[in-house]
Amino acid sequence: MVRDGIIFQNAVFVDHWQFFWSENYNALYKRELVTGEICRLSAYADYEKAAYTKLVRYKRKLIAIPSAADKIMVFDLDTEEFRYSETGIPEMEDNGGNSEKFYGCVEKDNWLFMIGCKTAHILKFDMEAEKTAGYLDLHRELSEKADGMGYFREGVVFEEKVLVPALYENSVFEVDIENLRYSRKTFSNTGKGFSLIYRADSQIWLFPFDRGEIIIWDGKKEIVSRYNIDGFIHFKRNSRNFLAAYLMEGKLWIIPRMANKVLAFDFAEKQFYENNAVNAYFAGIDKEISGISSERLGENILLLTACTDRLILYNTLKDEIELICNNLIPDDDFMRFLWKRRKMAVVAEKDICLMDFIKFVEAL
Repeated sequence: MVRDGIIFQNAVFVDHWQFFWSENYNALYKRELVTGEICRLSAYADYEKAAYTKLVRYKRKLIAIPSAADKIMVFDLDTEEFRYSETGIPEMEDNGGNSEKFYGCVEKDNWLFMIGCKTAHILKFDMEAEKTAGYLDLHRELSEKADGMGYFREGVVFEEKVLVPALYENSVFEVDIENLRYSRKTFSNTGKGFSLIYRADSQIWLFPFDRGEIIIWDGKKEIVSRYNIDGFIHFKRNSRNFLAAYLMEGKLWIIPRMANKVLAFDFAEKQFYENNAVNAYFAGIDKEISGISSERLGENILLLTACTDRLILYNTLKDEIELICNNLIPDDDFMRFLWKRRKMAVVAEKDICLMDFIKFVEAL
């Protein structure tokens, strides 16, 4: 049986360890990137889809944002204890049938704002007290979404507000951090909706969902400018085209979700560039990028994509990439996963050595 590559929506780095929730194995893992050592920390979650999406570090604990799971998970890094907290949203109790509750997250001091995915809720969570401090329901502000469509993805903090763009509508909600009161700002655009928001000082960058210009909104001066990037990338229609952005050494690195290229915007030259080692690598293997997860590590960007079973570590200063194995979990862990999912009828010795298999059976 083929051992699937590990899929995760983000990772948190603590003491040289990479922590992530694997959405296909549905468990919390930690991994040492240099040696490849990997360890499962939680039991397998009893959900058909990913129990959690992203992790957030606060002091010496990790907060896991619920997707299919009913509750918010807290993992204590020192004791390795798991604690759970109610969302406080009545319609989400006992799962409510929503397997994709939250995706994005915004941090401000001890507050964590969880951004709804296939729900129009924004939840305010106290990471110190480990309990919900309120939530906002924006369903009445947005058109009803059919199955498979979401309401939001990401957000940023600007001054004392959380800015959350709609995924399929050209609006940004400005939510007061203290009292959760909100207002709505609408933009004109050739496409519909925003796939990503990024803040560079007072500039709020809004990236289109499936087509259109990049909108730059100055939150202080209330000035709006635009960049047309049709000549640089190919948009994939009816798809989320952008995943993440990072400001490094005067350049904004723009990571695609379904768009076909990594772009860099040079603030000094006010120009986009597409020539880089990541794009060259994917052109060389004749595959699309299809970004799943990315993290900034100093001058590097760590990128997980759908078309390769290896992580891509891109050094933005040297314009070099390193490929890191991403498809190995320990043999005993893999067998336990198969047993848990009742999929293990036959395992080939080329996948699991006979002695390890015998030890696993004896331990049942």
